[in-house]
Order: sequence, then structure tokens, then C-alpha cells
Amino acid sequence: MRRRISPAVVLFALAPAVGELLSGSSPPVESFNPFTFFLLAALYGGGAILVRELVFKWRKGWLSLFVLGAVYGIVEEGLMCKSFFAPNWHDLGPLGTYGRWAGVNRVWAQGLTVYHATFSIAIPILLVELAFPTERRRSWVSDEWLKIVGLLFALDIVLGFCCFPKPETPYYPSPLHVAGTVLVVVALVWLAKVLPPTLPIPLLSQVPSEKKFAALGFTSTVAFFVVFWGLPDTNLPPLVTMALGVLVPLVSARFVMRWSGNGAQVVGYSPICSRIWCVEFFHRPCAAPRTFKPHKTRQYCWHEFGWFGRFNRIGVAVATVGAMARQQPRGATERIRS
Repeated sequence: MRRRISPAVVLFALAPAVGELLSGSSPPVESFNPFTFFLLAALYGGGAILVRELVFKWRKGWLSLFVLGAVYGIVEEGLMCKSFFAPNWHDLGPLGTYGRWAGVNRVWAQGLTVYHATFSIAIPILLVELAFPTERRRSWVSDEWLKIVGLLFALDIVLGFCCFPKPETPYYPSPLHVAGTVLVVVALVWLAKVLPPTLPIPLLSQVPSEKKFAALGFTSTVAFFVVFWGLPDTNLPPLVTMALGVLVPLVSARFVMRWSGNGAQVVGYSPICSRIWCVEFFHRPCAAPRTFKPHKTRQYCWHEFGWFGRFNRIGVAVATVGAMARQQPRGATERIRS
């Protein structure tokens, strides 16, 4: 049966809705302006398609996807918007001075990089994967269309660099900052290409109910925003805030890995759905397919993204998990073999 719409088209439209509209960064009147929407879709949707297709072609996993998502965040905020460097960026608030060093808004840059990696890239890809389960192991665009998407994305970045935030008074970072940003982007792309698709696996895990995952998603989300948008109003040293900003997602990931048996040997539902690279992304089956039941993976899909996000997104995440979890048996014990 011929599909009516391509998942790439859905991702192209969904990514700006998740990354901009739901976050409140762009109000509905602005987001639904046809010209503005096309620019946002070329940026967010184009970036998400590029990331998804590169991970697919390289046969990598979630680790590489998040690294490429970070690349997207650095390109958007560091090169297009230049908010990593602009001292008077309109959304900075206290972050314009708190943690600013050598012309870089360090705390802001760290928070926005992680934010875009998850909400602008990973969540839209996940949602489209769930909506098109039969398309998970296929490329969504031809090589020709991938080049067109890449060209639109590049043109959007160049346009933003030259004209954003105001065409009459654009801000330009120093050549050293631009060169440093490009070097970081190149290094991360290389890292994403060489990273392994899976991680080490705990031997045994007690799989809790979905409520514990929801609680983890909510508390870690709140913790993320408290760290990056609450602590800057205190006298806490910026380096401490940045360390906590690393600790929050790492601790959250550790809990999910522990509770789900690291997810690395889960088979059958969706390699992009399980939290810790349950199958080598889209292609190769894992080494021990009998060790975990595929239907148990669905209740983890959204909680992996509960590290951070605005509260309306927490509601979307919890509602999504609840809808899927109602069809699944609750807590169970599964043995995960190395």
C-alpha cells in the first residue's frame, strides 16, 4: 500500500512546531506566517532531516543522534542567531553577564545546545518514528532531495548570519569566534561518525512502572530549568552552574539506563524509541534478541527526553507515555545478559 505522505514532510513541519511554537519562542501569529514558517521549517525541519539521514546512513545510534543534535544547536545559536556571543541578545536576561567570558555567553550556550539537541532534533524525530512505524528502517529522502534540504538549511543559516536579529543593525561575532565555532562543529560531526552505536549493558534491571519514569522526567526537567534559568539569579559561581548543568542530564540518563537495563539489548519495537540505543539504530539486530520483550520498550520512549523542556512539553511527554503505557503490562523484572 502506497503511503500518502512522506515522514520527511511531517518531520519538516513538525520540528519547528516543537522547537519554536511549543516553546513559546515564536508566538502563533508569527509561526503561522507563511514566510516565517518556511524559514523556520528550512532551519528546524531541514536540520532534523539531515541529522536523521546521517545517523541512518552511518548506522549509528542515539549517542550519535544527540551529538549531531548538539551540532545543530551550535550552528543555529552560534552561527545563525549568534546568541552565543551577542552580549545584548534579547532572551539572555542575566545570562548576558552571568558566565560570560572571552566574549562567549557560556551558561547560555551550554543550556541552548542541550535544549536544541533534544527538543529541536530528537523529539521530532522520535514522534515521526512513532507515527510511521513501517518507515523506521528506511531512508526518508533520496540523495537528490537530501542535497536540496541541505542547501535550504545552509541558505537559512547564511541569511540569519547576515541579517539576524535586525537587518538594519546585525550583530557579527569576531572571526576568532566564528572559526572556533566551525572547528567545534567539524569535531562533533567527526565524533558522531566514529562513536559506537551501543553502550555497555547492566546485567540485571528491575523495570519499574511508568509513573516512576514520569516522575523522573518531571523532576529532571524542573531541575534543568532551575539550573540554567534560576541559579544565574544567585551568587553561585558560573562554573558551578555549568557543572550542575552537566550533572542533571547525566544523572537522569543513569536512572533510565539502570531502570531499563540500559535498553541496549531490546529488540523489535523501535531502535529510535528505546532510551539507550536498544538496537543499532535502524539496522542491525542486537546480540541477544531473546533477552527482552519488545513490547516493554514503549513506556520508555518519551521519558528519555524528560531531562529538560518547558512545562507544556512535560505535559505532552507524560500524556504520550500514559497513552502508550496503558497498552503495556506494568512493572516487570527482565534479565539483561551481556
